[in-house]
Parts: sequence; structure tokens; C-alpha cells
Amino acid sequence: MEMAFCPLEADVTKAKFISTVAACAVALVSAAPAFATAVLVTSFEDTINSGTNYEYVSATQPYNSVNVPLGTDSPSNLTFSGGSGIQANGSAWGFAAAPLGSQTGFIQSYNGVGGAISIALANLNDGQQYAVSFEAAARPGFGADPFTVSVGTKSDPYIVSSTAWGTYTFDFTAHGTSADIAFTGSALPGDTSVGLDNVSISAVPEPATWAMMLLGFGMVGFALRRRGQIANVAAAA
Repeated sequence: MEMAFCPLEADVTKAKFISTVAACAVALVSAAPAFATAVLVTSFEDTINSGTNYEYVSATQPYNSVNVPLGTDSPSNLTFSGGSGIQANGSAWGFAAAPLGSQTGFIQSYNGVGGAISIALANLNDGQQYAVSFEAAARPGFGADPFTVSVGTKSDPYIVSSTAWGTYTFDFTAHGTSADIAFTGSALPGDTSVGLDNVSISAVPEPATWAMMLLGFGMVGFALRRRGQIANVAAAA
């Protein structure tokens, strides 16, 4: 990388001196390798078509009855399977109010049938590390439904027993420009559920970016200290 030359006049004022050095530091940071911003944020605010305030959005859901119609409003980047879908505040699911918007996703295990929600990610940078943040809560009055979060071969288990929404994290490295992140529940007997909301995926700054930022700030500090030393020498002369 080509370093910028930052000329400083001998009699420059302190304000102008700081401004010039800061501009040089900004130029260094700007020259650092760029990284992606947020890739996706979803809070399941899609229209519920069932005539109630919740619906299964899967052809393989455990309650295939006229009282709970199958959904047809699934966004193109979301895939629901098994006992999974969308519910609104105040629904029969009884979840605490959604942390973002007024609806959440849910994953249910019912009599050995599990559920899953998969989110398709695009415009990833190959080799880039990504951080995933999401909020989850257990369904009040029902047991916890253990689930996994996975991308490719990376998979982490989670057990959410609190009915209050909590923030959880996951990370993965992209191998290509697209991937699917899956939230997969357990196929347990009985009836257990977990709510999902506010899923956010964003890139983690590359080490080179942090290094250039530190170099820029260090340059400002060194220049200020050097100027102070020169001023002291001049005053003593």
C-alpha cells in the first residue's frame, strides 16, 4: 500500500496541525481493505394468511388441518419445514411480546416431528468471517426445544429455557458467495417450542482493517507528542 505524504509547516498552528495529522490518519484507515456491512436482518413481519394470529408455513407441519391453514406468504429467502411458522403478539403460542416488530418465527417439536427455519444468504465475501445475532425465547407452559444453528459444516447447539427473550450469537466463515443458515429444532415427543426473532448477520472486520485503524490513531498520538517535544526545545533555547 502506498503511504501518503503529509507536509507540515514549521509555524503551523496547533489546530491546523491536529487537523492535518487527523486527515492523514483517516486516509490510512480509508485505504484499508473494505469489509461488508450487514447482510440481513429479519423479524418475521410477513403477512399471516391463516385468518388467525399465527400460521405454519410448511407443507410438513404436524397440524395439517383446516383450522390451521398452510401459509403461502413465505419470503423467497426463508424456508420453513416441519413444525415451524410465524406468530403474532397475543397468539395462542403465548410468547412474550416480540423484541422487534410484532411477530416472531417459531420452531415446534410435536410428537416426534421437528421444525426448522432456513435463511438464504447472498452477496457474501468468500473467506470472510460473519457474526450472527438472534433473539430466542421458550414458549410459556411448555418444555424447552433444543435446537442447532448451522452454516455448512459449522453447527452449534442451543437450549433456551427462559420465556424472556434473550440474545444469542453464532459465527461462521463464508466458503463462497452464498450460504444457508438453518435453525433446526429437535424431533422430541410431546410438545415443545422455541421462538425466534431479530436475526442479524454482518461481517466481522478483517485484521488488516483493525491494524490500519490502530496505525492511523497511533500516528496522530506520535505526531502530537513529537510536536510537544519540539516546542519544549524551542522554548528552552
